[in-house]
Formats: sequence, C-alpha cells, structure tokens
Amino acid sequence: MIPYVYQTIHLFGGRARLLDEHLAVLAAGAATLFGRSYRPERRDVERRLLAAARAERYPAAVSGFVRIEVAADGTERLRPLGTSLYAGYAVRSLRPAAVTIPCERLLTELPTSASEAADALAAEAARRLGADAAVRCDAAGICRSVGDAPLFAIRDGAVYGERRHPSAETLLLERGLAAAGIRFEEQPLRRSALGIYDELFVVDYRGITSLSRCDGLPCMSIVVDRVAAGMEAAVR
Repeated sequence: MIPYVYQTIHLFGGRARLLDEHLAVLAAGAATLFGRSYRPERRDVERRLLAAARAERYPAAVSGFVRIEVAADGTERLRPLGTSLYAGYAVRSLRPAAVTIPCERLLTELPTSASEAADALAAEAARRLGADAAVRCDAAGICRSVGDAPLFAIRDGAVYGERRHPSAETLLLERGLAAAGIRFEEQPLRRSALGIYDELFVVDYRGITSLSRCDGLPCMSIVVDRVAAGMEAAVR
C-alpha cells in the first residue's frame, strides 16, 4: 500500500470549513514526508468536496465529512466518511471511557496511513482493558490525543493543553475559547496528573467529544458546552 497523509473536512451550509488550514497541513505533510508539492486551487478542492457530498446524498440540514488523502506518489483521493447527527460543531452525546496507552507515532505527528494503523492497535488495547477509547501517550508520559483528536483538559473554568498538534481544529479551538471568554493555558497534560482536571475532551472535525472516565477516574462535562458553542460562533 502506498503511504498517505490525510485530513478530514467538515462540510456544512455549502462550505468546506477550515479548508485553508487543512490544505496547509496536507501541503506540509506531502513536502516533509514525501518530497511532493501539494498546492491545489482552493476553489476547485471545495467544489470537488461538495460534489462528493452530493453524490453520497448527504442531507443539507446536517454536517457531513469527506477525507482528503495525499499519497506518496502525489495522487489525491477523496473519501466520503458519512454525516453527523448535528448541524455544525457540537458536544457529541457519546461520552467514551478511556485509558491511557503508551503509543509513539512513526516519524511525525501528522495524520498518516501509519498513524492510522497505530491508532487502531491502541484502540484494540483499550478495548481489551474494558475501555472505549485510547488516550495516546508518548515516552515522556505526555498525553497527546485519541486517534487524530488532540486531548485538552478543563480545571477551574480554564482549558489546558498544547498548541503544537498539527490540527486545523486546534486553531479553531483557540478562536472559539476567545469567543466564549474562556482562558487557555499552554500546558502539557501528563499521564500522572490527569486526575487534577475536572473535564477531559478531544477536538476533531466533528466537534468535541467529552470523556466520561480516564484510567478509572470520573470526568465531568460542564464547560465543554460553552467551548463547542464558541467554536461554532468562531467559524460562522
């Protein structure tokens, strides 16, 4: 199989959300990993994304998702990933119980075919431990993400986490926090200290997923509603 780098695009209201940011991640991945230039015309990409959604008969009243894959040989593929129950970014009703799993990514933090395979193995390890999701930790014990969705925490009304994850939604999260009047603190989330936080959540193309438990410790879900509302306000 030819390796690839990918991004999943949120489609709603006839627009491809955060498309410039997603294309920048893909361009960086293609150049860094494959030595390829990926500089498509933005309007053409959006047109093709929306055409893919129409071909799949995505309902206009809810959000839909299409993934862009850029392969090592320079080819591009669009892969429809279905629709949401929601219109726009939201706090998903499903609140998974998670466990922390040591899992280093190969070569890069960018979403690739290799990281996708590693994430699937981590998820299987979590299921064997009776959990729904795996919070990926690096060798230093810093918690990074659930799959491609970076992890953040809330304590005393402030959000904690790191900006360095290569995610378009991480940039939107910061804008959303500002819109909601919520303070963001740059701070690595250590596996040994997750118990000090009130809430744990991840952010991806769907919106926010709030964890119900992590390593057996219960997590609340209170401030995340304001965070999701801020993200939606920042992108409209």
